[in-house]
Amino acid sequence: MTGEENPLSSIPVRRLQNYIYCPRLMYFQFVENVFVPNADVMEGKGIHQHVDEPDLLPEYPVAVENGRKMIRSLALSDPELGIHGVLDLLREEQDSWRVFDYKRGAPLRNSDGTVRPKEADAVQLCAYVMLVERNGWRISGGSIYYAETKQMVEVTCSENLRETVRQTVDEIRALAGKTMPEPLHGDVRCLFCSLYPVCLPEESLFWKRQKKLSGVLRPPICEEPGDEVIVIQSPDIYLSCRGEMLVAARKGKSVSTHPIHRIRSIHLFGGAQFSTQVLHLCLERHLNLSFFSPAGRFLGRLDTLSISGLDSRHGQYRYAENPHLALMITREMIAGKIQNQRTILLRNSKRRPDSVLAELKNLKQQARYAESAEELLGIEGRAAALYFASFPGMLTERSFAERFQGRTRRPPRDPVNAMLSLGYSVLSSEIAGICASLGLDPACGLLHVPRFGRPALALDLMEEFRPLIADSVVVSLINRNEISPADFLEASTGCGLLRSGHQAF
Repeated sequence: MTGEENPLSSIPVRRLQNYIYCPRLMYFQFVENVFVPNADVMEGKGIHQHVDEPDLLPEYPVAVENGRKMIRSLALSDPELGIHGVLDLLREEQDSWRVFDYKRGAPLRNSDGTVRPKEADAVQLCAYVMLVERNGWRISGGSIYYAETKQMVEVTCSENLRETVRQTVDEIRALAGKTMPEPLHGDVRCLFCSLYPVCLPEESLFWKRQKKLSGVLRPPICEEPGDEVIVIQSPDIYLSCRGEMLVAARKGKSVSTHPIHRIRSIHLFGGAQFSTQVLHLCLERHLNLSFFSPAGRFLGRLDTLSISGLDSRHGQYRYAENPHLALMITREMIAGKIQNQRTILLRNSKRRPDSVLAELKNLKQQARYAESAEELLGIEGRAAALYFASFPGMLTERSFAERFQGRTRRPPRDPVNAMLSLGYSVLSSEIAGICASLGLDPACGLLHVPRFGRPALALDLMEEFRPLIADSVVVSLINRNEISPADFLEASTGCGLLRSGHQAF
């Protein structure tokens, strides 16, 4: 490490708790400086608010409550111990002081019904006690308040626990100079870790050592950002930042505002403009910023340096280079796509095309036993021909159904194909963003051949979702009369959506 001050000379007390909980968590936060807030983290911050009133050395501002002197959020350090931290509360107890720490969870329960602190919490509290003692206070002991059960649990800072603190500090220093440790496997602690979407323990071990998934339930991949997608299609709209809001303006006048914490993706079509601050925001918050042509063709997305997934990418490349391994995955992709095509026809066809449904069912089974990528592509092609030949039977508006003569693209030749192309384009951009957030390479596919500027993996993964997401939206828009032929521009070069059509879509 460079610089005048070695960050390993003093370790935050919080990192001792992280290390006992999971060495990989400590490494992410202390060495890589990666933090991801989740609901538990935000709840913990709320619990600390009523004790977090910073008091710093050397003044020691003292408050008096119920006749007792108290010091909140006291920042301390000691070069001999090699640690520093901010303890929650220091309270006077007759001729000594007592250290308190606040936790959002619950203590462990013994078989006899009594409770005890979690090991990581006890180590953290003991480190605070040692820090306070080294700074001249006489300490009677320490306690942890668990907010979930509203219980105060006493911690005995024995010599064994103090030795654990010193040993943990040494182990953190040793680990910080090495490569990242392997994740836990099948451990329920992962369910409560805010860094789960970055660490990806099950996936990392699978890709790295082909270790089977443990079967332990997994938390949602990401609680942040939100679910809002901003779509800007007008070239005269300018997107900028104002505090914690994104502001869309036309000729200097605000058109709409969007809280940053609710945004998942931003889609810019054609010549829509945005500020440098918006670009920085997307990089810092890992928001998906995608660019499309005026007609809706996916051009690319803003990407940032990946903070996880190296093991996943190595495994992905191994699968891509091995036709047998790739075929194991792509067979299921195409079988799922054919099944979903059949489902859409069953749900929406005015007259059941029984012969088509029967053949699609047969093709799904054939896809699962295809012996080569070429055979699989042939099965997919036959299923697509049957599906799109039956597509007009799902449309109640005759003007759309009669114009559709099968799938055409680059350019689409009729309104239905124009909407399908736009839907597939938006879907591919979303899946490319998901791939990147999970540490996968969107350009390295297993079925689609990688080409310059082509998100081959995203195209692979979207195959089985095309009918359920993009196709069903097109059918729904037409059958509900939410879009009309007047929303399209048709020319000898193809068919595209007008601004009204884009807005409806």
